[in-house]
Amino acid sequence: MKTFSWLVLRAVFGGYVLYAMYMNLSYWSWTVQHTAILTGEGPASLFAAGGLAIMAIGGLSILLGVYGRVGACLLLVFIAPGTVIHFRERDMTVGFRADVVKGLPVEETSPPVAALNELAGSAYAGHHSSGLKNLVLVAVCLLIAAHGTGAFSLLRDKRDASPETTPR
Repeated sequence: MKTFSWLVLRAVFGGYVLYAMYMNLSYWSWTVQHTAILTGEGPASLFAAGGLAIMAIGGLSILLGVYGRVGACLLLVFIAPGTVIHFRERDMTVGFRADVVKGLPVEETSPPVAALNELAGSAYAGHHSSGLKNLVLVAVCLLIAAHGTGAFSLLRDKRDASPETTPR
């Protein structure tokens, strides 16, 4: 069961990172815009490209079990700031909603404001849950950095977790 669990963890986590990389590449302008929340507009493209490279290397590293500890540490460098971005966007939603309502020529209880409140609430909840998800991904990175990628890794060091050495 331990061997199977490691394989599932690697497949799901590595696959998720590679899929997220594909989506970030597919929506490049969005990726750069959201990276700029942390970096400012000037270096955002460079940092976004670096993030995609980290995602490719880290995702493949964990999926295939090739220097998985290194891949996990690289992904920590990407995922931790991503967590901050989600929480900042969550907080920006509140200010954005207030700015839009000020510009509407309708009452606070009108249907357009109610729709805006629902949309803003969804954005707030989405970014909050994405930030929490990233905290879980940080924990997964720490687990892999500590124990390696387990059985059936293509290249692993002697300290990597195996069914025989994984803590009970």
